[in-house]
Amino acid sequence: MTGTLAQKVVVRNPYKGLFNGIAVMTAGKGILVVLGFVNKVLLAKIMNPESLGLFGLTLSIFGLTFMMANMGAHNAHVYNIVRNRISVARSFGFSIVFATITGLIGACLLYLIYISWLDGLYFKSITISSSVMLVYFFLFIPSNIIKTHLVEILIGLKKFKIHNGFMIVESVLFLMILASLYSVVGGGLFVGLTAWTSSVFIVSIGLIAYILHQYGVMFSSVINDAKIILPYGLKCFSAGLFQSLMVRFDILLVAFFLDATITGTYYLAASLSVSLNSITIPLNRVVYTYLCNLKLNEGIQLTNRAFKMSLYSGLSLLVVFIPIIIKTIPFIFGELYSQSGQVQKVL
Repeated sequence: MTGTLAQKVVVRNPYKGLFNGIAVMTAGKGILVVLGFVNKVLLAKIMNPESLGLFGLTLSIFGLTFMMANMGAHNAHVYNIVRNRISVARSFGFSIVFATITGLIGACLLYLIYISWLDGLYFKSITISSSVMLVYFFLFIPSNIIKTHLVEILIGLKKFKIHNGFMIVESVLFLMILASLYSVVGGGLFVGLTAWTSSVFIVSIGLIAYILHQYGVMFSSVINDAKIILPYGLKCFSAGLFQSLMVRFDILLVAFFLDATITGTYYLAASLSVSLNSITIPLNRVVYTYLCNLKLNEGIQLTNRAFKMSLYSGLSLLVVFIPIIIKTIPFIFGELYSQSGQVQKVL
C-alpha cells in the first residue's frame, strides 16, 4: 500500500463539562443564598419572633409530610436519565402521576393530623382558619413533589442553567409576593405561608410547561416505570432518612418543649446555618450526575476529590461568614432576634 488510513481515536473523557457544571450550579446557589438572606430579613421585619416560629414550624411539618409522601422517588431520575434507562417523557409522566397520588394522600393525612392535634397544640394563637390551611396543604404538598421531581430531571439532563433559572425565579417570586401582601394586609403567618405556597405552585407549573414543551410526556408505561424508579428511590430514602429527619425535626422539638417565640429565634439561626452549609450541595449534585456513568475506579477517585473540595469549602465558609452573621444579626434583623446569634454559635 502506498498510503495509510488516518484513523480517529476517540478518547473517552468521563469528566467533560464537570467543572463548568460545578461553576454554574455554585454560582446559582450563591445567588439563591443571597436572595434567601434577603427573604429572611423581610420575614423578620414583617413578623415578630412568635409568628416566625410558627412559620418555621409549619414549613418543617410540610417538609416532613413531603419527605414521607415522596419516599425518595426523585433521587432515581438522575440515575435513570444519565444511564438512559428511562426517557425524559416517561420520567415526566411518572412524576405527574406519582405527585398527584402521593401528594393528595399526604395533604389529606396532614389535614387530618392538623385538625385533630396540631391545631390545638401548636397553633392556638393563629387566626388562620382550617379551610385556608387545607388550601395550603393541597397546593404545597403535590406542587413541591412535582417540582422536586422535575428539578432532578433537569439535573439528570445536565441543564444546570435552566435549573438555576427556575430556582432563582422561585426565590424572587417569594420575595415579591411577600412584599406585596405585606403592603396590603400587613405581616403575620398568613402572609408568609401564602407567599411560600404560591411561589412553589407557580414554579411547579412553569417546570411542567417547560418539560412538556421540550420533551413531551408519556403515561403508557407508568406502572413499569414505577417498578424501576421506586426501588432505587426507597434505597436513597432509607439511606438518608436520619439526616433528613435531623434537618427538620429539630424545630419540632424546640416548639414542643419551648414556646413559639423561642422557636422563631431558633428558626432564624438554623435557617441561616442551613443556607451557608448548602453552598457545597451543588458540587455534590453535579458530581453525582457523573458518578452514575463512571467505572468503579473512576468513581472512587472523583468521590475522594469531591469530598475534599466540599470539606475545605464548607469549613472556609464557616470560618469566614459565621462570625460575621453572629455579630450582625441584631443590626440586620432587629433586637428581637438578638438571641439568634447565641444559637448560631451552638449550631
